[in-house]
Amino acid sequence: MAKKKPKKKKRPRQANLDKAFSMLVRERDDYNCQICGMNFRHDPGFLDCSHHVGRARGNTRWYPDNASSKCRTCHGKMDLNPLEHSDWVRKRLGTDRYEKLKHMAGQLLKLTDSDRRDLLASLRKDYQMLLSRRSTGEVGELEL
Repeated sequence: MAKKKPKKKKRPRQANLDKAFSMLVRERDDYNCQICGMNFRHDPGFLDCSHHVGRARGNTRWYPDNASSKCRTCHGKMDLNPLEHSDWVRKRLGTDRYEKLKHMAGQLLKLTDSDRRDLLASLRKDYQMLLSRRSTGEVGELEL
């Protein structure tokens, strides 16, 4: 009788990580565009999770300092003005966090399947923590 192979744990799909990260960033920012201040809680389809450093950089793709909530209009304006966007990110994060983000973006990182599972679990846990804080009446941008 042939032995059954043990089931391999499924690798979290990148789309699942992206969705969990996007939900976390939007909730952290209270569904407010971080540029114009408009709230999109009741119409979240018009609010983007905008990455400061491109998503191709795997080590910063799901790093909370690398994203903010922006409405489609403000997101488009910032994409057309990269110097203005860089200045805005530096002001938002402060010099130390901005420099850390830039340094991280220049590093090579390859996530294992186990790393991806742990990251997905962590993003979901942080999201639930934010929802819990919202349920107690906390409003505005929340620190992770």
